[in-house]
Amino acid sequence: FRLTASDYALAFMAAPLIELFEQEAPHASVDFAPLNALDPIDLLREDIAIASAAREVPGKRQALFSDAMVCIVRRDHPRLQGGALTLEDLAELAYVQVNFADGVVMYADDVLADAGIHPRVARSVPGFLPVPWAVSGTDMYGFVPARLADLHAAQLDVTVAQIPLTLPVLVESAYWHPSRSTDPAVQWLLGILRTVAERVEFATDDDQAR
Repeated sequence: FRLTASDYALAFMAAPLIELFEQEAPHASVDFAPLNALDPIDLLREDIAIASAAREVPGKRQALFSDAMVCIVRRDHPRLQGGALTLEDLAELAYVQVNFADGVVMYADDVLADAGIHPRVARSVPGFLPVPWAVSGTDMYGFVPARLADLHAAQLDVTVAQIPLTLPVLVESAYWHPSRSTDPAVQWLLGILRTVAERVEFATDDDQAR
């Protein structure tokens, strides 16, 4: 099998997925690829793609698991007052922007733009995983899924900042080409991914730490 996914999805799904493969299909293998694009041609190349959202992708989709999006800064950030940043802070502070792939919606950027905020982009990174590292020890801010913020909070001394904006819930979904809908192997893989997604959705803090 060939599976393409965001770095965030792979960080939380790869280990339990490999474990299930060893249990359910020890002679099968899965190759992981980074999410560089999400269009019909790419869906033909992959068995399944996992992404948070897509615009105008004429494929099939199934939601897997969800997470809250949060704003993160270093714990002793000078603009952090009562654990919160203002709209003025968001407009003035340097911003770590995430650029995944064409067709993948970055909801946080849309929310900022809708509020009339066009932040000064100081770093552009190709996924969520680098954001806590880029923010740590700086005055920059960025947006990541809450699970990722919790995972690195102590190690990188970052914290979640409350902001006066409502961020949509991130929903990681599986996408596949319509021509593969009756492929029994793809349907089997979807079942395995649903099981993995349940483990991610209901994992305890101790499970994530491992």
